[in-house]
Amino acid sequence: MLSLQNLVLKFDGESILENVNLNFKPGEVTVITGHSGTGKSSLLKVINGIIPEYDCGDVKGDVLYKDKSLLGMSILERSKFISTVFQNPKTQFYCINSTDELAFQLENRCIERNLILDKIHYYSDVLGSKDLLDKNIFELSGGEKQLIAITASGISENEIILLDEPSSSLDYESIKNLKRAIININKV
Repeated sequence: MLSLQNLVLKFDGESILENVNLNFKPGEVTVITGHSGTGKSSLLKVINGIIPEYDCGDVKGDVLYKDKSLLGMSILERSKFISTVFQNPKTQFYCINSTDELAFQLENRCIERNLILDKIHYYSDVLGSKDLLDKNIFELSGGEKQLIAITASGISENEIILLDEPSSSLDYESIKNLKRAIININKV
């Protein structure tokens, strides 16, 4: 279980999050809603470690995963069980070729190439991104990029997947595909 306990986030003394207490149970899909600027993205960045590791912010309270504090844990350590799909997924891509992008994180974990390819084919089939394999990522639509990023999260097989405004800037058809992918990734 992921638990936020009395979480406070301040930037330059200004409160962004104040005494947030939330519990997320395994297997559940949780949606956090709110107006623009209310701290939703900042909350995800505290969970995945971008705040305070890269974005300065004063964090108080605690973020627990399986009763272990994530605060003070590096992004690298957290990446072993947390994946994040950002609002603009192209900011997180390292490779031009979509299949290479899906393989990238597993190669960094020293997983054998044949197992990597098996995972890519399995998750791209389950999540509906099979037609996007071996494409130039930067020639894909916004929805297709989002689907590649979600497929990469699935391939990681991390227990926590954070999606930051995954449907922003997507057309109706892409939103339907996104919803299907979220439902399917939760079943895997």
